[in-house]
Amino acid sequence: MRRSLILWSARAAVVLGFPVWAAPPRQTVQVVTTDRVDLGPGGTVRLTHSSGDLNMEAWDQPAVEITVTRTAFRHDTPQEQEQAKRDLDRIQVSAKRLNNGDVDVATDFPSRNRLVRALRGFGDFNLDYRIKVPRDAKLVIRHEVGDVTVEGVAGDIDARDRAGDIVLQLPGSARYAVDAKCTVGNVYSDWEGTNRGSNLVGQRFINTGDASAHHVFLRVGIGGITIQRQ
Repeated sequence: MRRSLILWSARAAVVLGFPVWAAPPRQTVQVVTTDRVDLGPGGTVRLTHSSGDLNMEAWDQPAVEITVTRTAFRHDTPQEQEQAKRDLDRIQVSAKRLNNGDVDVATDFPSRNRLVRALRGFGDFNLDYRIKVPRDAKLVIRHEVGDVTVEGVAGDIDARDRAGDIVLQLPGSARYAVDAKCTVGNVYSDWEGTNRGSNLVGQRFINTGDASAHHVFLRVGIGGITIQRQ
């Protein structure tokens, strides 16, 4: 997690024009929360304003389980650690079931500028999401900064990440129509397809699939995309 934190912080720093540095952690403070919300059959799980390490995994339960670990680094005194815990408690990750059976998972930082808030200190702060969803769930992901990993989900996926890597591990028996693009970075897929509009810094991969295919739409600002068969 620490290596991933440094990597996505550096990527975002380049985007925002900030200097990049990292110092070894002295003390850590963690706050862990777990929520569980039922998802309607074939429903959609939507994530907004998430930052850090996002890991989503399919399971055989008709519910969404969200475990979030909030970690602050480099707080030496008991007073600093207590203040860090209060700051972490202010970062709210809420899960809500909608009337149509979909589930919304939203991250709310105290500051209005969520991206700058998440990057403050370049290495002093991280969120780690571990989310379990039904295998046939549809996913809509709007990630700010950090890596996104999705494993075993067979529904439609629409995922966007400003800075970080997206890695999908999809059931090999299913059919997919893929549109994946990195503005700065590369796209790799175990499925055959066509590279379009690639240039020195970015790449786009397209596999049109057929009428029964699940739709996979991926966009990354700075980072890479990997699509693998399970």
